Amino acid sequence: MKLAVVGSRLRFWRPELANNRAKAQEFVSNKLDKLDKKHKFTEFVSGGEPTGADTLGENWARSRGFKEKNPGRNLIIYKPQEKLIQKGGFGYAAFDRNKEIAARADKVVGFWGTENLKPTKGTGHTLQHAKSLGKDVTYVAVNKGNFPKGWRD
Repeated sequence: MKLAVVGSRLRFWRPELANNRAKAQEFVSNKLDKLDKKHKFTEFVSGGEPTGADTLGENWARSRGFKEKNPGRNLIIYKPQEKLIQKGGFGYAAFDRNKEIAARADKVVGFWGTENLKPTKGTGHTLQHAKSLGKDVTYVAVNKGNFPKGWRD
C-alpha cells in the first residue's frame, strides 16, 4: 500500500508541538508507526515542505528504511515544478503537486493545522482531491479548529 503524508507547516500546529520539533516528530512517528503496522506500506509519497508534516513524515520514512528507487520501501518526494511556479506562482504549483501526491497514493494522511480555527488550505486541498479520487483519506487534527466531519483519525 502506498502512503502519502501531507500537512500543515508547524506554525499552524498547537504550541506544544509547533515549538518543539522533536516532540512533533515523535507525535508524527507514533501515528505513522501504528498505520504502518496495520497497512504494511510499500511506498511513501510526500511534498517535501521543509517546515511541517511533509518533512516529519519523510524523516519517519527514511528512519524506517524507505529510500528512493527501493522496491518494497520506496520513497518519492514531489516538489512544485519550477515552470508552474513561473506560470502561476508557488501556490499554483503546490496545488498541482498536491494532486500528483493524491493520485499516487492509496492512503493519504494529513496532519492538519489551523489559522484562526480555519483549517489550512493546502492540506485541505490534498485531502479533498484524494477523497474525490476514492482514496482512503484520514487526518489528524494538530490544532483546534472547525474540521470536516467523517474522515478523521
